[in-house]
Order: sequence, then structure tokens, then C-alpha cells
Amino acid sequence: FTETFAAIGCAEYYIATGDIEVWHRAEKYFNIAHRLYEEALARVASENPPVPETKALGPSMIMLATAQVLRKVEKEKYDAIAKRCADEILVHFIEGKGLLENVSLDGKFVDTPSGREVNPGHSLEAAWFIMAEGIVTGNEEAINVAKDIIDFTLPLGWDEKNGGIIAFTDLKGKPPVQLEWDMKLWWPQCEAMIAFRMAYMLFGEEKYLKLYEEFKEYCE
Repeated sequence: FTETFAAIGCAEYYIATGDIEVWHRAEKYFNIAHRLYEEALARVASENPPVPETKALGPSMIMLATAQVLRKVEKEKYDAIAKRCADEILVHFIEGKGLLENVSLDGKFVDTPSGREVNPGHSLEAAWFIMAEGIVTGNEEAINVAKDIIDFTLPLGWDEKNGGIIAFTDLKGKPPVQLEWDMKLWWPQCEAMIAFRMAYMLFGEEKYLKLYEEFKEYCE
């Protein structure tokens, strides 16, 4: 994750200044992270692991977001990587009415506490990353799936009594294992507001504007 954030920062700095050395750093940091990402996706499960081996949503999300920035400089290479990451999320991590944090190495649901884990902030963040990708590529199907992710994540994460998005929940309604599961961290609220604004921009449905205003009021 640190390498991807460094790549994003360096790429944006290069775009602003034209400093080619900084662009070389962006590529260097990205290539390190991308190699590790591809190696993780290519991993083969052992025959009798004590705990089911899984892959996580987070790496595909951050690689998608990073490729979206670097593609401003080098379109063809990073278009392909962004597509690969978006497809990974859309094909492997949606289970019923939830975007899972962890799935098996071949993209299947694992009925364990970590396999049932939903991080509502991550889900909403992934939704707007995918919407952004759909806008650039003209992929209306991806945009519609991202809208669905927003719609089924909100009931999982929204605290109707006190407001705000909680940190973790269990897809099947079982007790989450994280001690901080009901905390209201700052960043899921930000991701929610971005997702709602993008959904309103794309679909024009007043409910998303209303949700944005509710979250804004909650945060203030």
C-alpha cells in the first residue's frame, strides 16, 4: 500500500511539474506493488491448509485506483491493469448482497468469520472506483453493478439510530470478530459521501443526494 500511495503522489507531481525523474519513481513504485499483487493472485492453495487460504479485496482496489492515476501519463499499459483489477473485484468479490473482504484463491465464498467479513467503507470505496472506471471506459454495466454495491452496502453499514457507517459487519449477521467493528472511523464516511455524489451525478436519483446531505450533516 505504501508503494501505491508513493506512485500516486509521484505521478501527480510529475503531471504538475513535468519532472521526468519523479515519473520514473512513480513507475518504480508501481512496478514493485504490481509484481507483488500479481504474485499474490497467482498463488496456489496448499492441499491441506489448517485455515482456508484467501485473497483480499484491498489490493485489487488500491491497484485499480493507482492505475487510474498513472494512466493519465501512459494510457495503454495502465488501461489494461485497471481493467484487470476492476474485473477481479466484479467477478470474485460479490456474494449475494455483499462485497466481501476475503474470498478463496479461486474467488469463492468461504463461510468463516473472515470470509463473511464486509468492510462497508471498502465496499463504498470500491463502488466509486468502479464507477470512475466505467465513466472512462464507457462500461455502463460496471457502473450499474457499482450502483448495486452502494445500495446493498448501505443497509449493512449504516447505523440507523446514531448515524454514520460502522467499520465492519458480518454478511450473515453473525457477531463480527473485530473489537472495533461498530466504531465510526473517519474514512468510511468520506467514501460514502463520494459514492453518493457520484451515483447522483450518474443516475440523477434524489435519494443519493439526500444520503449525501445526511452524511455531510453527520460528519459536521
